[in-house]
Amino acid sequence: MKASSLQGFMDSVGKAGPGSVFLACGTEQVQLSRVRDAVRRRFCSELGFEYGAVPPDEAEPGLITRMLEEPSLFAPGRLLRLPEADRLPAAVRRELVEAASASGRVDAILVESTETALRNSFNASLDGLPGAVSYVCWDPFERDMPRWCDLLAGEHGLALTAGSRSALVAWAGGSLSRLDDAVRTAAVFSGGRTLSQAEMAGLLTGVADPGVFDLADEIWSGRRGRALALAWRLLQAGEEPVALLALIQRQWEKLEAARSILASGGGRREIERETGLPRGASDRLADAAAKTSVPPQWIASEALASSDHKLKTGGEPFTVLAALIHSLTPEQKVY
Repeated sequence: MKASSLQGFMDSVGKAGPGSVFLACGTEQVQLSRVRDAVRRRFCSELGFEYGAVPPDEAEPGLITRMLEEPSLFAPGRLLRLPEADRLPAAVRRELVEAASASGRVDAILVESTETALRNSFNASLDGLPGAVSYVCWDPFERDMPRWCDLLAGEHGLALTAGSRSALVAWAGGSLSRLDDAVRTAAVFSGGRTLSQAEMAGLLTGVADPGVFDLADEIWSGRRGRALALAWRLLQAGEEPVALLALIQRQWEKLEAARSILASGGGRREIERETGLPRGASDRLADAAAKTSVPPQWIASEALASSDHKLKTGGEPFTVLAALIHSLTPEQKVY
């Protein structure tokens, strides 16, 4: 049974008992680590189970069956973790599914699979077991990133303003692991202070200028000259070009989402709810979506992909970004 949310999965773990089977799919490490911690806390700390793990390169035919059939000598049961289980030899994967489906089993099993899709044959064989609970660890939707930012900040004692939170979410570029790293860094740096947007921008990018997050706005507004000047200034100040491109990419995705909402009859509230942006930022995005002359989606997508390839294969950063800015801004708004 697939849990619809991480909290739903955690609730299931909190009520689980001997013989449970859990499947964590995907490679998103922040959620995966929380899944591991929750399962181990429930079975090892609360129920007193013994812990064991079998990595793929140590698994041999018969090992999993023996471990699950032999009772623990010093504990009421065993929690068996199988990381990257989709890499197990086919025969061992079949053995795992058979052992996990055996009746009367006391030991609990946590299976981790790097395959994200539950319809993958191996994942499906485990997800379909009676009582099994599965969760897919993938990066959250854009609208959920601010909530994750607040959650992580709270856990690390980091106080945020609306501006500093927006800077963190923008910097994360849709990656929960990147957001987690940034929050940890900011929490250490802040020393309990509340960081301003400029301080957060300087910490994240090495550029004490929140304008790093305004580059995309200049592009969508058709202000080519200002966009080019800002890109040059940021690069000269030491900003990482691939990170700049990632910010433009994420802002473009938000812009396209807003344009789609407006085209289907939605408005600013729908844009705010879908993108997770605060009121002021969602209003600016709605204005940009209504007025922008950015090329059609397929053209912009190709330009962004081409720029990414060029940067990663040795292209001169400003030349690449300047070409991208030219391709995304209309000719009549050069000045």
